[in-house]
Amino acid sequence: MTKNNSPDDKTRIAPSKLTDDPLAAQDETVIKQATDRTRVTPATQQRLDKQPDETVVKSDQATRIAPSKSKAATEAVSRNPDNLDSHDPSGLDNGSEEERIIKNRFVIKESLGAGGMAMVFRALDLRKQETGDSEPYIAIKILGRELEDHPQAFVTLQREAKKSQILSHPNVIKVFDFDRDGDLVFLTMEELKGRPLNKLLKEYPDGLPLEIAIPIIQSISDGLAYAHKKNIVHADLKLENIFYTDDGEVKIIDFGIARIITDLDKQERSSAIYNPDEVVGLTPAYASLEMLRDEAPIPSDDVYALGIISYELLTGSHPYKRKPADIAFEERLSFKKIPQLKGYQWKAIAKALSFEHQDRLKNGEEFRNLFVGRGRAIRNLTIGLVTISLVLLVSLLIPREGSMDHLYDELPPQQQAKFDELMLQGNTLLDFNDWNNALTMFEQAYEILPQHSQTKASLDKAVLMIIDTIEDNSSNLTHQEKLEQVNQLSRYKSLIDNEHLEDYKNKLMDN
Repeated sequence: MTKNNSPDDKTRIAPSKLTDDPLAAQDETVIKQATDRTRVTPATQQRLDKQPDETVVKSDQATRIAPSKSKAATEAVSRNPDNLDSHDPSGLDNGSEEERIIKNRFVIKESLGAGGMAMVFRALDLRKQETGDSEPYIAIKILGRELEDHPQAFVTLQREAKKSQILSHPNVIKVFDFDRDGDLVFLTMEELKGRPLNKLLKEYPDGLPLEIAIPIIQSISDGLAYAHKKNIVHADLKLENIFYTDDGEVKIIDFGIARIITDLDKQERSSAIYNPDEVVGLTPAYASLEMLRDEAPIPSDDVYALGIISYELLTGSHPYKRKPADIAFEERLSFKKIPQLKGYQWKAIAKALSFEHQDRLKNGEEFRNLFVGRGRAIRNLTIGLVTISLVLLVSLLIPREGSMDHLYDELPPQQQAKFDELMLQGNTLLDFNDWNNALTMFEQAYEILPQHSQTKASLDKAVLMIIDTIEDNSSNLTHQEKLEQVNQLSRYKSLIDNEHLEDYKNKLMDN
Protein backbone atom coordinates (compact mmCIF):
# COMPACT_ATOMS: atom_id res chain seq x y z
CA MET A 1 0.00 0.00 0.00
CA THR A 2 1.13 3.56 -0.58
CA LYS A 3 1.92 5.50 2.53
CA ASN A 4 -0.87 7.85 3.31
CA ASN A 5 -1.70 9.61 6.54
CA SER A 6 -5.04 10.97 5.42
CA PRO A 7 -8.13 10.06 7.46
CA ASP A 8 -9.62 8.22 4.49
CA ASP A 9 -7.03 5.47 4.74
CA LYS A 10 -7.52 4.65 8.40
CA THR A 11 -9.08 1.53 9.75
CA ARG A 12 -11.02 2.65 12.78
CA ILE A 13 -12.01 0.38 15.64
CA ALA A 14 -14.66 1.54 18.09
CA PRO A 15 -15.56 -0.36 21.28
CA SER A 16 -19.05 -1.77 21.60
CA LYS A 17 -21.69 0.45 23.16
CA LEU A 18 -22.91 -2.52 25.12
CA THR A 19 -19.61 -3.92 26.40
CA ASP A 20 -19.06 -4.26 30.14
CA ASP A 21 -15.29 -3.96 29.75
CA PRO A 22 -14.35 -0.73 31.58
CA LEU A 23 -11.14 -0.53 29.55
CA ALA A 24 -13.07 -0.20 26.31
CA ALA A 25 -14.44 3.21 27.24
CA GLN A 26 -10.99 4.47 28.23
CA ASP A 27 -9.08 3.57 25.06
CA GLU A 28 -7.81 6.41 22.95
CA THR A 29 -4.77 4.80 21.37
CA VAL A 30 -3.28 5.44 17.96
CA ILE A 31 -0.89 2.80 16.64
CA LYS A 32 1.19 4.23 13.83
CA GLN A 33 1.91 1.86 10.96
CA ALA A 34 3.63 2.18 7.63
CA THR A 35 0.42 1.73 5.71
CA ASP A 36 -2.60 2.21 7.96
CA ARG A 37 -3.64 3.41 11.35
CA THR A 38 -5.79 1.45 13.74
CA ARG A 39 -7.52 3.94 15.94
CA VAL A 40 -9.43 2.99 19.06
CA THR A 41 -12.05 5.62 19.86
CA PRO A 42 -14.89 5.85 22.34
CA ALA A 43 -18.22 4.61 21.05
CA THR A 44 -19.73 8.07 21.41
CA GLN A 45 -17.34 9.36 18.75
CA GLN A 46 -18.10 6.68 16.13
CA ARG A 47 -20.54 8.59 13.98
CA LEU A 48 -18.73 11.92 14.28
CA ASP A 49 -15.27 10.55 13.52
CA LYS A 50 -15.85 7.92 10.84
CA GLN A 51 -14.47 8.50 7.39
CA PRO A 52 -15.88 6.93 4.21
CA ASP A 53 -13.00 4.50 3.72
CA GLU A 54 -12.44 3.48 7.32
CA THR A 55 -13.52 0.13 8.63
CA VAL A 56 -15.60 0.94 11.69
CA VAL A 57 -16.41 -1.82 14.12
CA LYS A 58 -19.82 -1.23 15.61
CA SER A 59 -21.89 -3.03 18.23
CA ASP A 60 -24.49 -5.50 17.08
CA GLN A 61 -26.23 -8.07 19.23
CA ALA A 62 -26.47 -10.61 16.45
CA THR A 63 -22.80 -10.49 15.49
CA ARG A 64 -20.74 -13.54 16.33
CA ILE A 65 -17.35 -12.03 17.21
CA ALA A 66 -16.49 -11.63 20.86
CA PRO A 67 -15.58 -8.16 22.20
CA SER A 68 -12.07 -7.33 23.24
CA LYS A 69 -9.96 -4.36 24.20
CA SER A 70 -8.69 -4.23 20.59
CA LYS A 71 -11.12 -5.26 17.88
CA ALA A 72 -10.21 -7.00 14.64
CA ALA A 73 -9.24 -4.73 11.80
CA THR A 74 -9.07 -5.44 8.12
CA GLU A 75 -5.76 -7.07 7.21
CA ALA A 76 -4.18 -8.16 3.96
CA VAL A 77 -3.62 -11.87 3.45
CA SER A 78 -1.93 -11.53 0.12
CA ARG A 79 1.63 -11.67 -1.00
CA ASN A 80 1.83 -8.05 -2.00
CA PRO A 81 4.81 -5.78 -1.28
CA ASP A 82 2.41 -2.88 -0.75
CA ASN A 83 0.94 -4.68 2.26
CA LEU A 84 4.19 -4.84 4.27
CA ASP A 85 3.73 -3.19 7.62
CA SER A 86 6.14 -2.09 10.31
CA HIS A 87 3.72 -2.87 13.13
CA ASP A 88 3.80 -6.50 14.28
CA PRO A 89 1.05 -7.43 16.76
CA SER A 90 2.25 -11.04 16.77
CA GLY A 91 5.74 -10.30 18.01
CA LEU A 92 7.29 -12.58 15.37
CA ASP A 93 8.72 -9.95 13.04
CA ASN A 94 11.53 -8.87 15.36
CA GLY A 95 14.23 -8.46 12.76
CA SER A 96 16.01 -11.67 13.72
CA GLU A 97 17.51 -13.70 10.90
CA GLU A 98 16.67 -16.93 12.73
CA GLU A 99 13.65 -18.66 11.19
CA ARG A 100 10.67 -19.20 13.45
CA ILE A 101 8.84 -22.52 13.13
CA ILE A 102 5.27 -22.80 14.34
CA LYS A 103 3.80 -26.13 15.40
CA ASN A 104 6.90 -27.89 14.03
CA ARG A 105 5.38 -27.38 10.61
CA PHE A 106 5.15 -23.76 9.41
CA VAL A 107 8.39 -21.90 8.73
CA ILE A 108 7.86 -18.13 8.83
CA LYS A 109 9.47 -16.52 5.78
CA GLU A 110 8.25 -12.91 5.53
CA SER A 111 5.61 -10.47 6.67
CA LEU A 112 2.66 -9.91 4.34
CA GLY A 113 0.64 -7.39 6.32
CA ALA A 114 -0.87 -6.49 9.67
CA GLY A 115 -4.17 -5.53 11.17
CA GLY A 116 -5.18 -4.40 14.63
CA MET A 117 -5.55 -7.91 15.99
CA ALA A 118 -3.32 -10.06 13.81
CA MET A 119 -0.37 -10.19 11.48
CA VAL A 120 -0.12 -12.25 8.31
CA PHE A 121 3.07 -13.99 7.25
CA ARG A 122 4.19 -16.04 4.31
CA ALA A 123 5.16 -19.47 5.58
CA LEU A 124 6.56 -22.71 4.21
CA ASP A 125 4.35 -25.69 5.07
CA LEU A 126 6.87 -28.47 5.78
CA ARG A 127 4.21 -31.13 5.44
CA LYS A 128 3.32 -29.93 1.94
CA GLN A 129 6.99 -29.78 1.08
CA GLU A 130 7.56 -33.36 2.28
CA THR A 131 4.72 -34.65 0.12
CA GLY A 132 6.08 -32.86 -2.94
CA ASP A 133 3.25 -30.33 -3.15
CA SER A 134 3.89 -27.89 -5.99
CA GLU A 135 2.56 -25.02 -3.83
CA PRO A 136 4.11 -25.52 -0.38
CA TYR A 137 3.73 -21.89 0.73
CA ILE A 138 0.73 -20.63 2.65
CA ALA A 139 -0.38 -17.47 4.47
CA ILE A 140 -0.55 -17.72 8.23
CA LYS A 141 -2.52 -15.27 10.34
CA ILE A 142 -1.29 -14.97 13.91
CA LEU A 143 -3.22 -13.44 16.75
CA GLY A 144 -1.59 -10.38 18.29
CA ARG A 145 0.24 -10.84 21.57
CA GLU A 146 -1.79 -8.08 23.23
CA LEU A 147 -4.85 -10.33 22.93
CA GLU A 148 -3.28 -13.61 24.00
CA ASP A 149 -4.58 -13.32 27.55
CA HIS A 150 -8.09 -12.35 26.46
CA PRO A 151 -10.43 -15.22 27.43
CA GLN A 152 -12.47 -14.89 24.22
CA ALA A 153 -9.54 -14.53 21.80
CA PHE A 154 -9.23 -18.21 20.97
CA VAL A 155 -13.01 -18.58 20.56
CA THR A 156 -13.14 -15.48 18.35
CA LEU A 157 -10.53 -16.73 15.89
CA GLN A 158 -11.94 -20.26 15.96
CA ARG A 159 -15.32 -18.86 14.92
CA GLU A 160 -13.67 -16.95 12.09
CA ALA A 161 -11.99 -20.12 10.88
CA LYS A 162 -15.19 -22.15 11.08
CA LYS A 163 -17.14 -19.64 9.03
CA SER A 164 -14.40 -19.28 6.46
CA GLN A 165 -13.86 -23.03 6.11
CA ILE A 166 -17.45 -23.57 5.04
CA LEU A 167 -16.87 -21.19 2.13
CA SER A 168 -15.21 -23.56 -0.31
CA HIS A 169 -15.59 -21.54 -3.50
CA PRO A 170 -13.17 -20.46 -6.26
CA ASN A 171 -13.91 -16.79 -5.57
CA VAL A 172 -13.40 -16.94 -1.79
CA ILE A 173 -9.99 -17.33 -0.19
CA LYS A 174 -9.36 -20.86 1.12
CA VAL A 175 -8.95 -21.21 4.87
CA PHE A 176 -7.13 -24.42 5.78
CA ASP A 177 -6.96 -24.73 9.54
CA PHE A 178 -7.11 -23.09 12.96
CA ASP A 179 -4.69 -24.08 15.72
CA ARG A 180 -2.40 -22.89 18.46
CA ASP A 181 1.24 -23.40 19.37
CA GLY A 182 1.74 -22.58 23.01
CA ASP A 183 0.58 -18.98 23.41
CA LEU A 184 0.37 -18.37 19.65
CA VAL A 185 -3.09 -18.68 18.10
CA PHE A 186 -3.09 -18.83 14.31
CA LEU A 187 -5.09 -19.41 11.14
CA THR A 188 -3.67 -20.88 7.92
CA MET A 189 -4.95 -19.99 4.46
CA GLU A 190 -3.94 -20.02 0.82
CA GLU A 191 -1.27 -17.60 -0.33
CA LEU A 192 -2.44 -15.16 -2.98
CA LYS A 193 -0.15 -13.56 -5.54
CA GLY A 194 -1.48 -10.41 -7.09
CA ARG A 195 -3.10 -7.26 -5.76
CA PRO A 196 -6.37 -5.99 -4.28
CA LEU A 197 -8.81 -4.24 -6.58
CA ASN A 198 -8.07 -0.79 -5.19
CA LYS A 199 -4.49 -1.20 -6.45
CA LEU A 200 -5.66 -2.52 -9.81
CA LEU A 201 -8.09 0.36 -10.24
CA LYS A 202 -5.30 2.90 -9.77
CA GLU A 203 -3.94 1.77 -13.13
CA TYR A 204 -7.26 2.69 -14.78
CA PRO A 205 -8.40 6.09 -13.42
CA ASP A 206 -11.45 6.11 -15.72
CA GLY A 207 -12.46 2.54 -14.99
CA LEU A 208 -11.33 -0.90 -16.13
CA PRO A 209 -11.91 -2.06 -19.70
CA LEU A 210 -15.19 -3.96 -20.00
CA GLU A 211 -13.41 -7.19 -20.85
CA ILE A 212 -11.68 -7.04 -17.44
CA ALA A 213 -14.39 -5.43 -15.30
CA ILE A 214 -17.36 -7.60 -16.32
CA PRO A 215 -15.72 -10.96 -15.43
CA ILE A 216 -14.51 -9.49 -12.12
CA ILE A 217 -18.01 -8.33 -11.19
CA GLN A 218 -19.46 -11.71 -12.17
CA SER A 219 -16.85 -13.50 -10.05
CA ILE A 220 -17.56 -11.34 -7.00
CA SER A 221 -21.28 -11.99 -7.35
CA ASP A 222 -20.60 -15.72 -7.72
CA GLY A 223 -18.65 -15.74 -4.46
CA LEU A 224 -21.30 -13.71 -2.64
CA ALA A 225 -24.11 -15.88 -4.02
CA TYR A 226 -22.36 -18.92 -2.56
CA ALA A 227 -21.73 -17.28 0.82
CA HIS A 228 -25.31 -16.02 1.06
CA LYS A 229 -26.62 -19.52 0.38
CA LYS A 230 -24.56 -20.58 3.39
CA ASN A 231 -26.25 -17.80 5.38
CA ILE A 232 -23.02 -15.81 5.68
CA VAL A 233 -22.79 -12.06 5.12
CA HIS A 234 -19.40 -10.46 4.54
CA ALA A 235 -20.53 -7.12 6.05
CA ASP A 236 -17.39 -5.22 5.01
CA LEU A 237 -17.10 -5.77 1.27
CA LYS A 238 -14.94 -3.18 -0.50
CA LEU A 239 -12.23 -2.93 -3.15
CA GLU A 240 -9.50 -3.66 -0.60
CA ASN A 241 -11.18 -6.92 0.40
CA ILE A 242 -11.30 -8.34 -3.12
CA PHE A 243 -8.10 -9.72 -4.58
CA TYR A 244 -7.16 -10.00 -8.25
CA THR A 245 -4.50 -12.68 -8.67
CA ASP A 246 -1.72 -12.78 -11.23
CA ASP A 247 -3.69 -15.57 -12.93
CA GLY A 248 -6.74 -13.35 -13.34
CA GLU A 249 -8.74 -15.02 -10.57
CA VAL A 250 -10.92 -13.05 -8.16
CA LYS A 251 -10.86 -13.85 -4.44
CA ILE A 252 -12.98 -12.29 -1.70
CA ILE A 253 -10.91 -12.01 1.48
CA ASP A 254 -11.45 -11.06 5.10
CA PHE A 255 -14.60 -12.89 6.04
CA GLY A 256 -13.28 -12.49 9.60
CA ILE A 257 -16.02 -10.05 10.51
CA ALA A 258 -18.71 -11.87 8.59
CA ARG A 259 -21.62 -13.25 10.55
CA ILE A 260 -23.93 -16.23 10.19
CA ILE A 261 -27.59 -15.31 9.77
CA THR A 262 -29.24 -17.92 11.91
CA ASP A 263 -31.92 -17.86 14.57
CA LEU A 264 -30.74 -16.99 18.06
CA ASP A 265 -32.41 -20.17 19.28
CA LYS A 266 -29.93 -22.41 17.43
CA GLN A 267 -27.71 -24.54 19.60
CA GLU A 268 -24.43 -22.94 18.49
CA ARG A 269 -25.58 -19.68 20.04
CA SER A 270 -25.52 -21.16 23.50
CA SER A 271 -24.65 -19.01 26.47
CA ALA A 272 -21.20 -20.58 26.54
CA ILE A 273 -20.39 -19.05 23.16
CA TYR A 274 -22.84 -16.27 22.41
CA ASN A 275 -22.14 -12.84 23.80
CA PRO A 276 -24.71 -10.15 23.01
CA ASP A 277 -22.07 -7.41 23.27
CA GLU A 278 -20.37 -8.29 20.01
CA VAL A 279 -19.28 -6.26 17.03
CA VAL A 280 -19.76 -5.92 13.32
CA GLY A 281 -17.42 -4.14 10.92
CA LEU A 282 -18.36 -1.73 8.19
CA THR A 283 -16.73 0.84 5.94
CA PRO A 284 -18.97 3.93 5.60
CA ALA A 285 -18.37 4.49 1.87
CA TYR A 286 -19.57 0.93 1.17
CA ALA A 287 -22.06 0.41 4.00
CA SER A 288 -25.77 0.35 3.29
CA LEU A 289 -28.24 2.73 4.87
CA GLU A 290 -29.48 -0.07 7.15
CA MET A 291 -26.00 -0.92 8.44
CA LEU A 292 -25.34 2.73 9.20
CA ARG A 293 -28.58 2.66 11.19
CA ASP A 294 -27.13 -0.19 13.28
CA GLU A 295 -29.52 -2.77 11.81
CA ALA A 296 -28.37 -6.38 11.68
CA PRO A 297 -26.44 -7.11 8.44
CA ILE A 298 -28.32 -9.06 5.76
CA PRO A 299 -27.27 -10.24 2.27
CA SER A 300 -28.67 -7.15 0.56
CA ASP A 301 -26.10 -5.08 2.47
CA ASP A 302 -23.38 -6.95 0.59
CA VAL A 303 -25.32 -6.29 -2.64
CA TYR A 304 -25.20 -2.55 -1.94
CA ALA A 305 -21.43 -2.75 -1.50
CA LEU A 306 -21.18 -4.80 -4.70
CA GLY A 307 -23.11 -2.10 -6.53
CA ILE A 308 -20.61 0.50 -5.29
CA ILE A 309 -17.66 -1.69 -6.28
CA SER A 310 -19.11 -2.43 -9.72
CA TYR A 311 -19.65 1.27 -10.41
CA GLU A 312 -16.11 2.07 -9.29
CA LEU A 313 -14.59 -0.65 -11.46
CA LEU A 314 -16.47 0.55 -14.53
CA THR A 315 -16.07 4.31 -14.09
CA GLY A 316 -13.18 4.85 -11.68
CA SER A 317 -15.51 6.87 -9.44
CA HIS A 318 -17.73 6.22 -6.44
CA PRO A 319 -21.42 6.65 -7.42
CA TYR A 320 -22.12 8.83 -4.37
CA LYS A 321 -18.79 10.74 -4.26
CA ARG A 322 -17.56 8.47 -1.42
CA LYS A 323 -20.26 9.76 0.89
CA PRO A 324 -21.92 7.31 3.30
CA ALA A 325 -25.38 6.14 2.27
CA ASP A 326 -27.19 8.10 4.98
CA ILE A 327 -25.62 11.39 3.87
CA ALA A 328 -26.07 10.57 0.18
CA PHE A 329 -29.72 9.76 0.91
CA GLU A 330 -30.26 13.02 2.80
CA GLU A 331 -28.63 15.01 0.02
CA ARG A 332 -30.62 13.08 -2.61
CA LEU A 333 -27.50 12.24 -4.57
CA SER A 334 -27.86 10.28 -7.79
CA PHE A 335 -25.44 8.60 -10.18
CA LYS A 336 -24.92 8.71 -13.92
CA LYS A 337 -25.83 5.79 -16.12
CA ILE A 338 -22.96 3.75 -17.59
CA PRO A 339 -23.80 3.80 -21.31
CA GLN A 340 -21.49 1.01 -22.47
CA LEU A 341 -23.29 -1.64 -20.42
CA LYS A 342 -26.05 -3.89 -21.67
CA GLY A 343 -29.46 -3.04 -20.33
CA TYR A 344 -29.72 -5.92 -17.90
CA GLN A 345 -26.17 -5.31 -16.59
CA TRP A 346 -26.99 -1.69 -15.82
CA LYS A 347 -30.30 -2.69 -14.27
CA ALA A 348 -28.49 -5.01 -11.84
CA ILE A 349 -26.05 -2.30 -10.74
CA ALA A 350 -28.71 0.41 -10.48
CA LYS A 351 -30.95 -1.80 -8.32
CA ALA A 352 -27.98 -2.77 -6.15
CA LEU A 353 -27.34 0.92 -5.46
CA SER A 354 -30.83 1.52 -4.09
CA PHE A 355 -30.73 3.14 -0.65
CA GLU A 356 -33.65 1.20 0.82
CA HIS A 357 -33.21 -2.57 1.05
CA GLN A 358 -36.75 -3.27 -0.17
CA ASP A 359 -35.78 -1.66 -3.50
CA ARG A 360 -32.47 -3.51 -3.66
CA LEU A 361 -31.67 -6.97 -4.98
CA LYS A 362 -31.95 -9.38 -2.06
CA ASN A 363 -28.71 -11.34 -2.34
CA GLY A 364 -25.71 -12.20 -4.47
CA GLU A 365 -27.63 -14.74 -6.51
CA GLU A 366 -30.28 -12.22 -7.57
CA PHE A 367 -27.56 -9.76 -8.59
CA ARG A 368 -25.62 -12.40 -10.52
CA ASN A 369 -28.66 -13.72 -12.34
CA LEU A 370 -29.74 -10.25 -13.44
CA PHE A 371 -26.22 -9.09 -14.29
CA VAL A 372 -25.58 -12.04 -16.62
CA GLY A 373 -29.14 -12.05 -17.96
CA ARG A 374 -29.87 -15.44 -16.42
CA GLY A 375 -33.02 -14.40 -14.56
CA ARG A 376 -34.59 -13.12 -17.74
CA ALA A 377 -33.49 -16.22 -19.62
CA ILE A 378 -35.25 -18.43 -17.11
CA ARG A 379 -38.49 -16.51 -17.56
CA ASN A 380 -38.17 -16.59 -21.31
CA LEU A 381 -37.16 -20.22 -21.37
CA THR A 382 -40.41 -21.05 -19.62
CA ILE A 383 -42.33 -19.17 -22.30
CA GLY A 384 -40.24 -20.84 -24.97
CA LEU A 385 -40.87 -24.31 -23.58
CA VAL A 386 -44.60 -23.65 -23.60
CA THR A 387 -44.29 -22.57 -27.23
CA ILE A 388 -42.31 -25.68 -28.09
CA SER A 389 -44.89 -27.88 -26.39
CA LEU A 390 -47.68 -26.26 -28.38
CA VAL A 391 -45.77 -26.58 -31.64
CA LEU A 392 -45.04 -30.23 -31.00
CA LEU A 393 -48.66 -30.87 -30.10
CA VAL A 394 -49.83 -29.21 -33.30
CA SER A 395 -47.26 -31.15 -35.32
CA LEU A 396 -48.63 -34.40 -33.93
CA LEU A 397 -52.16 -33.43 -34.92
CA ILE A 398 -51.21 -32.41 -38.47
CA PRO A 399 -50.78 -35.29 -40.93
CA ARG A 400 -47.12 -36.02 -41.67
CA GLU A 401 -47.44 -35.12 -45.32
CA GLY A 402 -48.69 -31.65 -44.26
CA SER A 403 -45.26 -30.68 -42.89
CA MET A 404 -41.69 -30.90 -44.08
CA ASP A 405 -40.55 -33.16 -41.23
CA HIS A 406 -40.82 -36.21 -43.45
CA LEU A 407 -38.17 -34.73 -45.75
CA TYR A 408 -35.60 -35.28 -42.99
CA ASP A 409 -35.64 -39.00 -43.71
CA GLU A 410 -34.87 -38.28 -47.36
CA LEU A 411 -31.73 -36.29 -46.55
CA PRO A 412 -28.32 -37.96 -47.04
CA PRO A 413 -26.85 -39.19 -43.73
CA GLN A 414 -24.22 -36.43 -43.80
CA GLN A 415 -26.92 -33.76 -44.13
CA GLN A 416 -28.95 -35.29 -41.32
CA ALA A 417 -25.89 -35.29 -39.07
CA LYS A 418 -25.16 -31.67 -40.01
CA PHE A 419 -28.75 -30.62 -39.32
CA ASP A 420 -28.75 -32.36 -35.93
CA GLU A 421 -25.42 -30.79 -34.99
CA LEU A 422 -26.55 -27.29 -35.93
CA MET A 423 -29.76 -27.61 -33.93
CA LEU A 424 -27.90 -28.96 -30.91
CA GLN A 425 -25.37 -26.13 -31.02
CA GLY A 426 -28.08 -23.53 -31.53
CA ASN A 427 -30.14 -24.72 -28.56
CA THR A 428 -27.03 -24.90 -26.37
CA LEU A 429 -26.18 -21.32 -27.28
CA LEU A 430 -29.73 -20.28 -26.43
CA ASP A 431 -29.31 -21.75 -22.97
CA PHE A 432 -26.37 -19.38 -22.51
CA ASN A 433 -28.36 -16.42 -23.85
CA ASP A 434 -26.10 -16.19 -26.92
CA TRP A 435 -28.94 -15.40 -29.29
CA ASN A 436 -26.88 -14.02 -32.16
CA ASN A 437 -24.80 -17.15 -32.59
CA ALA A 438 -27.82 -19.34 -31.89
CA LEU A 439 -29.70 -17.68 -34.75
CA THR A 440 -26.71 -18.26 -37.03
CA MET A 441 -26.89 -21.99 -36.26
CA PHE A 442 -30.65 -22.09 -36.81
CA GLU A 443 -30.30 -20.17 -40.07
CA GLN A 444 -27.88 -22.78 -41.41
CA ALA A 445 -30.18 -25.58 -40.27
CA TYR A 446 -33.09 -23.79 -41.97
CA GLU A 447 -31.16 -23.76 -45.26
CA ILE A 448 -30.76 -27.54 -45.02
CA LEU A 449 -34.39 -28.19 -44.13
CA PRO A 450 -36.81 -25.21 -44.25
CA GLN A 451 -39.99 -25.21 -42.17
CA HIS A 452 -39.02 -28.21 -40.06
CA SER A 453 -41.01 -28.20 -36.82
CA GLN A 454 -37.87 -28.52 -34.69
CA THR A 455 -36.25 -25.53 -36.38
CA LYS A 456 -39.44 -23.49 -36.12
CA ALA A 457 -39.82 -24.23 -32.41
CA SER A 458 -36.25 -23.19 -31.64
CA LEU A 459 -36.56 -20.03 -33.74
CA ASP A 460 -39.78 -19.14 -31.94
CA LYS A 461 -38.07 -19.56 -28.59
CA ALA A 462 -35.17 -17.36 -29.68
CA VAL A 463 -37.49 -14.64 -30.97
CA LEU A 464 -39.54 -14.63 -27.76
CA MET A 465 -36.37 -14.29 -25.68
CA ILE A 466 -35.10 -11.42 -27.83
CA ILE A 467 -38.45 -9.60 -27.70
CA ASP A 468 -38.49 -9.95 -23.94
CA THR A 469 -34.97 -8.53 -23.78
CA ILE A 470 -36.01 -5.53 -25.84
CA GLU A 471 -38.97 -4.95 -23.55
CA ASP A 472 -36.81 -5.30 -20.44
CA ASN A 473 -34.68 -2.49 -21.81
CA SER A 474 -37.59 -0.28 -22.86
CA SER A 475 -36.40 2.58 -20.71
CA ASN A 476 -33.02 2.52 -22.42
CA LEU A 477 -34.24 2.22 -26.03
CA THR A 478 -36.09 4.65 -28.23
CA HIS A 479 -39.03 3.50 -30.28
CA GLN A 480 -36.93 3.77 -33.44
CA GLU A 481 -34.14 1.66 -31.92
CA LYS A 482 -36.63 -1.09 -31.15
CA LEU A 483 -37.87 -1.08 -34.75
CA GLU A 484 -34.31 -1.20 -36.03
CA GLN A 485 -33.58 -4.29 -33.95
CA VAL A 486 -36.71 -5.99 -35.27
CA ASN A 487 -35.78 -5.11 -38.84
CA GLN A 488 -32.33 -6.58 -38.34
CA LEU A 489 -33.90 -9.84 -37.19
CA SER A 490 -36.13 -9.86 -40.25
CA ARG A 491 -33.03 -10.14 -42.45
CA TYR A 492 -32.70 -13.79 -41.45
CA LYS A 493 -34.39 -15.98 -44.06
CA SER A 494 -35.63 -18.22 -41.29
CA LEU A 495 -37.44 -15.29 -39.61
CA ILE A 496 -39.03 -13.59 -42.62
CA ASP A 497 -42.42 -15.10 -41.85
CA ASN A 498 -42.01 -15.57 -38.11
CA GLU A 499 -45.39 -14.83 -36.55
CA HIS A 500 -44.01 -13.63 -33.19
CA LEU A 501 -41.66 -11.19 -34.87
CA GLU A 502 -44.40 -9.91 -37.19
CA ASP A 503 -46.83 -9.44 -34.30
CA TYR A 504 -44.24 -7.51 -32.30
CA LYS A 505 -43.33 -5.36 -35.29
CA ASN A 506 -47.01 -4.53 -35.90
CA LYS A 507 -47.39 -3.66 -32.24
CA LEU A 508 -44.47 -1.22 -32.47
CA MET A 509 -45.82 0.27 -35.69
CA ASP A 510 -49.23 0.87 -34.08
CA ASN A 511 -47.73 2.75 -31.13
